[in-house]
Amino acid sequence: MRFLLGLIVFFCASAAFAAEKLTLEEAVNLGLKANISVLKEEQNVFIAKQQVRESRLIFLPSVVFSADYAKGYLDYPLILKGETGLKYLDRTYDARDYYSLSGSVILPVYTGGRQRKTLELSKVNYERSRAVLEAETARTALNIKKTFFKALYSYKVLSEIKQAYQKAEALFSKISQDSQDYTEALKIKYEIERERNQADKDRENTLKELKILISKISDFEPEGDFKPYCPYECDENKVSLSAVENSAELKKNIYQSGIDALSVEMAVRRKYPDIFLGYLRSVSGYSVSDLFDRAERLDSQAVFVSLNLPINYDFWTQIQKKKAEERVGELEMLSLRENIKNRAESVCLEYNFYCSALKEGEKKILIVQSLLDGEKNPFLALKKLKILCEFKKTYYSDIYSQREKMFELESLIGK
Repeated sequence: MRFLLGLIVFFCASAAFAAEKLTLEEAVNLGLKANISVLKEEQNVFIAKQQVRESRLIFLPSVVFSADYAKGYLDYPLILKGETGLKYLDRTYDARDYYSLSGSVILPVYTGGRQRKTLELSKVNYERSRAVLEAETARTALNIKKTFFKALYSYKVLSEIKQAYQKAEALFSKISQDSQDYTEALKIKYEIERERNQADKDRENTLKELKILISKISDFEPEGDFKPYCPYECDENKVSLSAVENSAELKKNIYQSGIDALSVEMAVRRKYPDIFLGYLRSVSGYSVSDLFDRAERLDSQAVFVSLNLPINYDFWTQIQKKKAEERVGELEMLSLRENIKNRAESVCLEYNFYCSALKEGEKKILIVQSLLDGEKNPFLALKKLKILCEFKKTYYSDIYSQREKMFELESLIGK
């Protein structure tokens, strides 16, 4: 009975501490939620959205209310500065309390179009921040996908080399120490063993790298199919065109170009005057109750028009500076467009190359495998096993490289 209970506890503990299986989609979701750069860009999008709302509010009138209290001992008249303007106090206020309520409404009637351009600028900046977030998300997701599949690759290589090492040990045990091939056979066995140890280290390092990317503390194993996958033949022209159309990096630069163009317009509009229409009212008295008594309070109100004409000595230099910045942005965008196009064509060629290499690799493995299966001599079988290991390692490396290029293609065309 105790033995049975012990077995139950053992299997329950093993199930509890078994490594969690993690799919590619789950890894990407975890990584995006934990990535600091992505989270930062999400906040920048939120900030830009609030700036758009703030820009809409500048069309509304400015409203100010203020309440003042003063008690002065005046040997001569005094001007009291308040939120809504200046108040003149003569000597009748000497040694007396002074209360006032005032308010003003100022409406911008004409600002040279700066308000409208400010709103446009905030909207373009919002779209740019979204493009930056999209680009950062795509970059992070691509990095996670590559690392995840690299982990699958390391697991697959380790599994194959472990099996090969077991076969190598079995074949080596059949070779007599007196045989002239014993030393070379021992060397082959040690080489396979060294590759097994190296594959185990590579698996651990890749798993650590993936853990850091997705910020996962608990143990897990990547789950997925590690096999050739060539769903389509890559057309360089179509891919390069699609990459240019869907590139988040290029979108970011396009919006930045729009910001630069608006900055030039804003610099030009600095020379235009501002016209404001305002209304001001102020009531004052010697007590709080006087403020609400028409007979006792002093009541003043005014409607005014204000004209502000800025004189900017650096007006022309600012325009030239903004135009130069706009030109720099245009050149950077052209360079980026060309780089994206060249990168897409290069990745497409590499993808097609690895798809072809995988077909050749399969043929080589089948040939060597058939030779190994038919070999009766243990030493020759051991040599063929070593060759098969090398072919399989190259084959799995090509699978990893092909998937890596496929992930890059999907990222380039916005999938």
